[in-house]
Amino acid sequence: MVSKILSPYLKRVLNFSQKLPSLHYYWKEEDQQVSRVTTLSCKYFVNVSVFIHVAYLIAQLVALSLSHSSPLEKLQFGGLITLPVLAVLLIRLEWESSPTCVQLLNAILNHGRGKDKNETLSPIWLKTIFRLIDFTLLTCPIVFSLMVLINPCQLPFIGSLILSPKFCTASIIAESDNWDFIIINFLVRIILASFEYLIFFQITTAAVFQGMMIPLSGIIFLLEKTNRLTTHKGKLPLIKYRQLQIFTAVLNLCIKTRIFPVVAYFAPAAQILSGFVLIVGHASLKMLPYSFMSLEFVEAVMLNLIVFTGSGKIYVKTSRCLGRLNSEERCTKIGKKTCKSFTPLKLWFGNNFVDACTTLVIQQFCTCSTMNCLLLF
Repeated sequence: MVSKILSPYLKRVLNFSQKLPSLHYYWKEEDQQVSRVTTLSCKYFVNVSVFIHVAYLIAQLVALSLSHSSPLEKLQFGGLITLPVLAVLLIRLEWESSPTCVQLLNAILNHGRGKDKNETLSPIWLKTIFRLIDFTLLTCPIVFSLMVLINPCQLPFIGSLILSPKFCTASIIAESDNWDFIIINFLVRIILASFEYLIFFQITTAAVFQGMMIPLSGIIFLLEKTNRLTTHKGKLPLIKYRQLQIFTAVLNLCIKTRIFPVVAYFAPAAQILSGFVLIVGHASLKMLPYSFMSLEFVEAVMLNLIVFTGSGKIYVKTSRCLGRLNSEERCTKIGKKTCKSFTPLKLWFGNNFVDACTTLVIQQFCTCSTMNCLLLF
């Protein structure tokens, strides 16, 4: 079931990334699989886009440091835009594609195509998750470019760093008798909006694929297989648990060192900041920025809940499976030794793993931190 739902969304993201090279991966139509980019020209363009990403992040930080805006305004726009830009940069810092992540995604796509009869997860909420991710891919670059078109000096975009106050105070259609200034003002806005669209097109594509698609699809797939194992009637087959161990090892190799730590630290930070800004600025924010921050808050909460709740459920359910296996294999000597080699499945971020209570701890931390920010404001 996961492979059927994941396939069209994954295909769309990878096809999007080829329009303006931003990933070391592409969709191979003949095999209906994810493949590694091998041509030198594509690798070159992707690496150049990473360097542009670094330069863009530095420019945003400089714009925030030189701005005379209030700390709340810097936090409202600068923190909530610059923070995801930094997080995505940390995720996509790789000189070539990861063979482990390619193996992981292709294993999910190939496993059980056309055979998923016993669904243990609701396809409705799975489709809702991936539709929300797809909506983010399509709308985020457009929202940012519209924000720049309306206000080119909006923090922390490039216009706030390079434009003179004359352009910042003028409206989108300048009320002036000087037609040269009206035309130049409009062209400057179009150029800056197009530039921001291209930059955030690459950033959003990398964020959706590496920050969302890879960890979410891996965790959801593993959770579905764990559910099937725990609801299996009759004697549990040892080989099934061993297969889950192998898949967990591949998933950990893919996300343990870079993707999962970034998600684990930046998603709660985004949830805290966006929740604080939505409460404080609900009366002063315009519709477009408020809509973007609402979307960011929803996605941060969704990412936190799915990643940590799913990982915690996998740990709890496999712990119960081991108790059941130990009781079933008590009679045979080989079964006893095999069960002793089994451990509960753990998903790691850095040197830490997710257990049953990690989700509650993180949500309590996010809630308390948001309340503390409101009290300090």
